[in-house]
Amino acid sequence: TTGAKDTAMCCVAQHCRRLQQLLVNNSNISDVALATVAKQCGQLQRLEVRGCAITDASLMFVATECTLVHLDVSGCDKVTDTAIATVAEKNPQLQHLSVCECDKVTDECVGELAKHCPQLQSISLEWCMKVTDAGVGELAKHCPQLQSINLTCCEKVTDAGVGELAKHC
Repeated sequence: TTGAKDTAMCCVAQHCRRLQQLLVNNSNISDVALATVAKQCGQLQRLEVRGCAITDASLMFVATECTLVHLDVSGCDKVTDTAIATVAEKNPQLQHLSVCECDKVTDECVGELAKHCPQLQSISLEWCMKVTDAGVGELAKHCPQLQSINLTCCEKVTDAGVGELAKHC
């Protein structure tokens, strides 16, 4: 149940203040519990919450409180451009991001990532149906350390977008 998971997460937050990695994929962690962890564990660098029902509110709080290098919110269908743009703005050191199956992610936040996260090395946009050549082009131009990009089932990315990647890698 969510209550039990939240109690455990709050206990982790209280007693593990030097926590640097938290992987709670496919769990019932709530926004409140995630925000509590972020507030108490400011050294958090890696967060994986794949398949969790978190929202922009907690993710934006994490982005503000922690120094993220690795973030995986794949399958978190309540996460929008607003949260990912905040992550980009507050965490310019971000190197790895996965937003697979986040259907509210668009070129807008991909552009913010490109603008604010020049150290980005890998990004997975698998099944992000609103990402187009424009977003991919921004990544290609502004993320010189990009080594891996997953565009599986990004139907609006064409040969032109892939061509931009080829020009800049």
